[in-house]
Amino acid sequence: MHLQAVKLLMRCQLSLLITAVPVAMTGGGNCLFQAFSQALYDYEDVHVHLLAATETRHTHPATHDSNSAT
Repeated sequence: MHLQAVKLLMRCQLSLLITAVPVAMTGGGNCLFQAFSQALYDYEDVHVHLLAATETRHTHPATHDSNSAT
């Protein structure tokens, strides 16, 4: 467990420690996607695929827009 996270949760949101375990993420600017990957797949390496899917959605919005005509 990441000690700083535990201390912060104990001070601010103790109830989260009952159901959640803080996990240290590597830095680099993709921590949100790494956290999603960790939560969904139990390891953060899948974050590259999650990030790529998000980037594709932004670069080709018509492909992913359910309201656009096909």
